[in-house]
Amino acid sequence: MNVHMSAFKETRFESSNCDEVRESLTKIFTPHQLYLIETSQRLNTVVNETGFGKSSLVHVKYGAPVVIEAEELTQYYLFQIVRSGSRVRSLLNLHHK
Repeated sequence: MNVHMSAFKETRFESSNCDEVRESLTKIFTPHQLYLIETSQRLNTVVNETGFGKSSLVHVKYGAPVVIEAEELTQYYLFQIVRSGSRVRSLLNLHHK
């Protein structure tokens, strides 16, 4: 799947600082931890976003392998399409009320 960057209205942010990336993505998604898998590598994160109605499409490119540990999602649905990576581990608790 190729997502052309011209489809996005704005670049939300760019950063190579792990703490800054985590804090900025927490504002978009949910509180989480973000760790570099290889500490010798450097983040080169770019986040693009476009909205449509009550939804938004967010493209995140970390530029290095990362591990993300997120809190439970209770206020919205998150659909992920992983374009690269050797392993994806997801823990989702879905509650039906």
